[in-house]
Amino acid sequence: MICLSCKKTIPDDAQQCPHCGSPVKVAEPKKINSDTQVFNTAPTEKKPLYKAADIDPERPVRRIDEDKPDKPVRRRAPAVTAAFWILGVAVLATAVFGVCSFFAHRADAENDVPDASDAGNGQLDPDAGNETIQPDETVDPTPEVTQPEEVKPVYDIRGAWRWESETDGYRNTYWVFSSAGKLDIYLVGDAYSYAWPTQYEYDKDSYVLGLADTAMGLAWLDEDTFACGSGKAFRIQTSEIPDNAVSVVELDAQQPDEEEDPYLLPESNTRYLTQEDLEGLDKQQLALARNEIFARHGRLFTTTEIQEYFNEQSWYNGYIQPANFDSSVLNDYERYNVAFISQYEDTL
Repeated sequence: MICLSCKKTIPDDAQQCPHCGSPVKVAEPKKINSDTQVFNTAPTEKKPLYKAADIDPERPVRRIDEDKPDKPVRRRAPAVTAAFWILGVAVLATAVFGVCSFFAHRADAENDVPDASDAGNGQLDPDAGNETIQPDETVDPTPEVTQPEEVKPVYDIRGAWRWESETDGYRNTYWVFSSAGKLDIYLVGDAYSYAWPTQYEYDKDSYVLGLADTAMGLAWLDEDTFACGSGKAFRIQTSEIPDNAVSVVELDAQQPDEEEDPYLLPESNTRYLTQEDLEGLDKQQLALARNEIFARHGRLFTTTEIQEYFNEQSWYNGYIQPANFDSSVLNDYERYNVAFISQYEDTL
């Protein structure tokens, strides 16, 4: 018999539960219908109330209802269990792969910044309002700012000019530039030792004045003053030319006919020299022949002997100080011949 208070087994004839001390109560008869009554009397045969296999000391004991028959335990076949495990693993692997792909695609999208090379390949420019760039179009994110070109002033050299110079060649001279390229030069005094030019060419863009075989770079100080070499020229009126000034054309006509002093190397500015051209010249003559190339362009010299030599030449018109001389006026023949003569000098 079972104690209804502590649910433990007690003797059938016990009046009081030996475990909890509660009096044993006898169940009242239960009405099934109006004709039959059933009493909870002890069965003739004792039947175990619990299955030994279900008793687990770690969990409550499951009670077996006397009115309900035991249900058989259903067990799945091993193949079915294996199929469920395989399906679960496949679903888990698919989920992990999908998550990894999502984050990888997101990282690529964040790092995919189009550069300048993508501008012509139909890529999107993030700074262009997500507008698609056509393949033939290019986008310059930083438009080039064009600096305005410096406009050089244009100076007119036509008219009369008075020279002030430390060089005897320009001192007390007056130059008149006509519009037809004619140059009239007037001298004051008795000195006359130069072959003055009568024609000129002037490049108003580069400020270069061409006189015979000489090119002179002018430095304009203002529209009425320019500098050249060691001298300056000032614009004047033609009426300001002194009455005692004599035209060089008239002076040329008064000079006796005489043969012009020859150059040491007459063709040093028109062809490449060879060793045969230099044979027979001593070291002093070679030095004069080398400097003759510079003297043709109006260069002055610091060596007294060289300067005195060229002062005696009728073709020489020195006006450029050595510090102001620009060797870029030399042509290819002259540059080559200067180096060639210098190398030949070293062999002597």
